[in-house]
Amino acid sequence: MKDEEGKEKDIPEVIVPGDKQRSFLIESPAVQTAPLWEPAGGTVRCKVDINSAGRVSELETGIQLCAIVPWSQFRYQPPVERGHPVKVKTEVEVRFEPRK
Repeated sequence: MKDEEGKEKDIPEVIVPGDKQRSFLIESPAVQTAPLWEPAGGTVRCKVDINSAGRVSELETGIQLCAIVPWSQFRYQPPVERGHPVKVKTEVEVRFEPRK
């Protein structure tokens, strides 16, 4: 396991605009239900890191709604640049449906 962690640290990091990264999304929940403390819902932009396996590995946003998103359910095509794996910093737009 430590070897894998060491390899991940050596992987270069790139910044990809959210609208471009969206095309690499394979799987995610369609819509989130707004939490009780924000019943109106809405759309938020969450800054995240995507690891070389295509999973969200870190949340870099202090927005409270971003913290409740089930990031483990998001899966992207593993990012590569020039044939080599990379880590991606990007923004993900998440929509929260109003509570009824």
